[in-house]
Amino acid sequence: MKYSPLVVILTMMGFVACVKYEKYPFEQVPVDKYCSAYNNQLFQYWFPYIQGARTVFKDTMGDTRTLTIDKLTKSGMYKDTIDRCDATAALYAHGNLPAETEITFSVEHMTSQLPALADENNLTIKLYNQVYRLHASDEGYDLDIIDAATSDYYSFYYDRMNIGDNSYTSIYEFRSRSDNNIKSIFLAKRVGLLGFTFRDGHSYWVQSK
Repeated sequence: MKYSPLVVILTMMGFVACVKYEKYPFEQVPVDKYCSAYNNQLFQYWFPYIQGARTVFKDTMGDTRTLTIDKLTKSGMYKDTIDRCDATAALYAHGNLPAETEITFSVEHMTSQLPALADENNLTIKLYNQVYRLHASDEGYDLDIIDAATSDYYSFYYDRMNIGDNSYTSIYEFRSRSDNNIKSIFLAKRVGLLGFTFRDGHSYWVQSK
């Protein structure tokens, strides 16, 4: 029996395909892995600022300082290349040192979306020259000091605090152990920076919710 050249060619192609399949029966095509955008609740609960927002703080002598949010960032979805899937958010108020009438303040938060790195849910807060390194609970409801036993500051928690005619709830105070210029910083849930106290006793408090 004679076969046409076309039949012979198709038969040989099928044979080659079968050989390749038998040689790599479990071969898989790599699939790109994408990390989700930042969606942690920490900024919503503790730093609900919008870019450009201005907040006035005043001391007992009537002196004022202003907090202006110059930059607010949150990471979007991206392709993972190092098997970590970190998500980040940050805000910056650059201030106007050395005049200091504009407050210098920043918050940087990084959290991992991988179960093996779930403990890496940390934030760094900086007010003027004082830095606070904290750990947040999974959803950002609670804050703790990293390495509290050896840290340069310690914390207090207040259920409620009245400032002028306003009442605030869920407040953390982080107080310095050393002679840093900033003695205490106060953070209130749903507010952000509530107030701060200098080593010389001057305290500045937010003027409205």
